[in-house]
Amino acid sequence: METSDCAKRIAWAFLLAMLLPNILLACIGHYSGPTIIASLLLPAGFYILWINMARKPGVMVLCAIPLMILCIFELVQLYLFGGGNVSGNMFTNVFTTNSTEATELLRYIYIPILAGIVIYLPLIIMAIRSIRCSEATSAAVREKWRIVGMCCIIVGGVIASIARIELGISATRRYIFPANVTMNIATSLHEIDLTDDYLIHTHDYLFHPKRDSLRPDSQRNVFVLVIGEASRAANWSAYGYRRKTTPHLDTLHGIVFCRDMITQSNVTHKSVPLLLSDTDARDYRKLFHSKSILALFREAGFFTAFLSNQRPNRNIIQNFASEAEITRYLPSGSFDEALIPLLDSILSANNRDLFVVIHCYGSHFDYGKRYPESFEVYRPTACSILDKSLGNQWINRYDNSILYTDHVLSRMIETLNRPQYRAAMIFCSDHGEDLFDYDTNRFLHASPHLTAYQLHIPCFFWLSESYRRSCPSKYQALTRNAAKPVSTCNIFHSMGHLAGITAAHVDTTKSLLNPTYRIRTRYVLDEQEMRAIPLHLLRLEPVDRQVLHNYGIKLE
Repeated sequence: METSDCAKRIAWAFLLAMLLPNILLACIGHYSGPTIIASLLLPAGFYILWINMARKPGVMVLCAIPLMILCIFELVQLYLFGGGNVSGNMFTNVFTTNSTEATELLRYIYIPILAGIVIYLPLIIMAIRSIRCSEATSAAVREKWRIVGMCCIIVGGVIASIARIELGISATRRYIFPANVTMNIATSLHEIDLTDDYLIHTHDYLFHPKRDSLRPDSQRNVFVLVIGEASRAANWSAYGYRRKTTPHLDTLHGIVFCRDMITQSNVTHKSVPLLLSDTDARDYRKLFHSKSILALFREAGFFTAFLSNQRPNRNIIQNFASEAEITRYLPSGSFDEALIPLLDSILSANNRDLFVVIHCYGSHFDYGKRYPESFEVYRPTACSILDKSLGNQWINRYDNSILYTDHVLSRMIETLNRPQYRAAMIFCSDHGEDLFDYDTNRFLHASPHLTAYQLHIPCFFWLSESYRRSCPSKYQALTRNAAKPVSTCNIFHSMGHLAGITAAHVDTTKSLLNPTYRIRTRYVLDEQEMRAIPLHLLRLEPVDRQVLHNYGIKLE
């Protein structure tokens, strides 16, 4: 039996269509020579073997539909971030993101999705037609191409080994699509399984805390931790931004800004749990086996509450939230200001010392939906696509969301600043955001390559006058330490120390309120290398290093 011309055409069309993401990555991914060759040869060999596994190539094309879906994912990734593989974070986001967030983003990424449909739908139609017409490949041709495929894999594997020696990491895991994506899916599913088993793993976990005597009079101790969303320090006037985006916080008495603060991860489902626990990026997996700051304060005798304007998404944040005595989620579409009446009601619920975690929606994309119309100060804000040609409009939307965040946070402080409370509040964003900076297409967060604007985040402490009088040494230490290098790993220990809690898991040398605060090497989770990396060793673009330097971020 001879191979039909149609069978040949569908085989070649399949090979070219499936290699398209690899070709694009090789062109724009800034890979080394060996990595580029390996990233093309290995998948080419795999696809050649795949299409020649059956006599009818159309059958194997239909069997590859899941791989085509991954290719469309990769096209979306390239459109959003301009390079890098689809990380495990991306798939965790897909598995756990609520429908509202997904819909908001889908409105702006239709271009790569349509491109993927235009590329792969005709291939599927060709395959169906080929099967119906009984088009087939001869055994001799299939055998010849199997040899070619094996040679591609062998040569590609050798070159990938050379690339591994050159890079010090697995080139296959990091650069070679679809092997990298398949591994990342497995990692993401494993983390979801660990999250589902969280209650089993932490059933007997205890902090065994002790408390200092901070209540010698009738005043009630109230401590609040507010977690921001996608707020970057560069767009806060408190950090030198040209626009007055934080007018209330800029002039508030008793507030201390951390100037050299970075996040440990650029995705919410990792950065927030790291912020809420004593675990740091070097031991990320420990999160699934240890409890949060809510459990610490509850065990120490505080009345605890978790208030959120984000929906529960089957991630570890939801597990941490359940450790509070009261957990409240706002209805979808609410503005962050709706959290303030909830806070007020918790304050009025009883007279016990109180600890509250508040999770805001902040500046999460789509920014224009995060603030009421009365806060649309910076205009125009009309945006239809994610493109740097509309960069100013996206920045206007984002700055309006920061202006609204300033309003919400100042109102929260106003709620806490009452004579009957000895109160303190820490605000810290989970991660930053890219906004087409320095004429690039980099946008959003959770990108496979870390950037300066995703790393550098705003953080401040507000201490009431009553607290400052009660603990003057802590306030003085805080003002001295505010310019020192810190990361989100310091929040757990600082909040515990702020409340006078001592426990084996509360390391006061990591507290910014400690005169003997010790500067440590800061680590960041790099999803591409699948490990925590010291800040000074991160693979940052020179322009990102310069931006961090300009903001006084110490890389060494």
